[in-house]
Amino acid sequence: MVQVIINPFTVCSDTLDFQVDFSNISSLENLYLPNSFTPNGDQVNDFYQLENITCDKITILIYNRWGTLVHKSDDITNPWNGKHNGQDLPQGVYVIVAKNKSSSKTSTITLLR
Repeated sequence: MVQVIINPFTVCSDTLDFQVDFSNISSLENLYLPNSFTPNGDQVNDFYQLENITCDKITILIYNRWGTLVHKSDDITNPWNGKHNGQDLPQGVYVIVAKNKSSSKTSTITLLR
């Protein structure tokens, strides 16, 4: 509920109450998922990380081409470094799933070294 009070210190004041619908604010429809990164140690684009997230909670799942989960994070400040179990993963295309409680979005990432 939002309340707006106009001219509260005059004889002609008015109050307006209205509801604001935030039901679509957690949608991932407009989430930008970068499609490549280069974890090669040159300090440029070495991590896969989402930015400008407006959702309260988002889970990131990254799979290799055989469907093995190679990265999972519920913390958007925890970027993927292109490794699984401490080992560098090979160049290639990986699948990313970003999801929250109400929606999900799937795309691909190309890992280049």
